Amino acid sequence: MVKEQWNRSKTGEIDPRKGKLTLIIQRAELTRDTEMFGKMDPYVRITFDSKFRKTSVKQEGGKIPIWNEKFVIDVNNYYQNITFKVYDEDPTNDDLVGQVTLTVSELIANSPSRELKLQFEKKKEVGKLFVTQEWKQKE
Repeated sequence: MVKEQWNRSKTGEIDPRKGKLTLIIQRAELTRDTEMFGKMDPYVRITFDSKFRKTSVKQEGGKIPIWNEKFVIDVNNYYQNITFKVYDEDPTNDDLVGQVTLTVSELIANSPSRELKLQFEKKKEVGKLFVTQEWKQKE
């Protein structure tokens, strides 16, 4: 039945899987620190549909960086994965602090404000990424 509904959408009906996802990457609370000296310079890299976007680097942002940066993503299938990775910028090689992957449909379910649990190696929780989202279905 679902397949038929999606096929019918090709004839002009609204396809519920397509839309615009507006994200605001608010802040993070990190428990993992990759710096031996000084504070981390964190940023978030968002990967969706083989493309990526990146927040600004918060110089000396440490373990509680604040971004409040907005991104708009065109979505053709909300069952696709979206990945958020928090990195610490370094002169030679940026260090992965933590990451989370979920589908767009999981992200937009329930509340517009989400607290995403970041993980590192072997599913160890290393903090939280706070995101606000808004979903607008294409008409």
